[in-house]
Amino acid sequence: MITVNRALKSDRLMRATAGLSAREFNQLVQSFGQELQKEGWIRYEIGVKRGDRERKPGSGRTGNLRSFTEKLFFVLFYFKCYPTFDVLGLLFDLDRSNAFRNVQKLTPILEKVLDKKMVLPKRKISTLEELFEIFPAVKDLFIDGTERPIQRPKDSEKQKENYSGKKKAHTRKNIVIADKNRRIGYLSPPEAGKKHDYGMFKELFPQGLFPKRITLWLDLGFTGVEKDYPEATVRMPRKKKA
Repeated sequence: MITVNRALKSDRLMRATAGLSAREFNQLVQSFGQELQKEGWIRYEIGVKRGDRERKPGSGRTGNLRSFTEKLFFVLFYFKCYPTFDVLGLLFDLDRSNAFRNVQKLTPILEKVLDKKMVLPKRKISTLEELFEIFPAVKDLFIDGTERPIQRPKDSEKQKENYSGKKKAHTRKNIVIADKNRRIGYLSPPEAGKKHDYGMFKELFPQGLFPKRITLWLDLGFTGVEKDYPEATVRMPRKKKA
């Protein structure tokens, strides 16, 4: 189970998991806790008026996310790392549905405190309009495949599917699209580590999606894109001749 106390000992770890330094996180905790308490009393008063609420905020069974600090770290971790709810629940010792409910409950609180709408990378782009909604007025898109290691599956077939020859390990793979400012606007659903980067790319993006005026920056894992997407402007390194 991941713990905020361990992360708070290292600024590097805090930035990797929550997107803030330890100092910034600690400054945010107080206002987050105050807003969370305020919302709890509002829900209590509404429940009393409806006649379906007896317990005051803070009474009843204590969940796994006990403190304001743990709750803030949980919701920031979700938006920084964007795991599935199954993975999020595993990391914070919650079941999948409880992880989902906590994200739904805590996100509005975080948005109020930050005065900012929390936006996740898109999971699907199927039209030119959707592309420009995510990347307005963009001229360059940087596309890459990323892999993260997973525990070696017990089932032999799953071992074969998730084994990445590139990483020499069992992994899950995503396609990521970012702009020149390194802002990630698109994150694909995860695939088995055996899947090839370009194979995923072709399944995700229809031909004709990328206009000539946008330059796609890709590595050699996407060899073939110039042939299959002739309407796109592509930049990638060239293999040295033997």
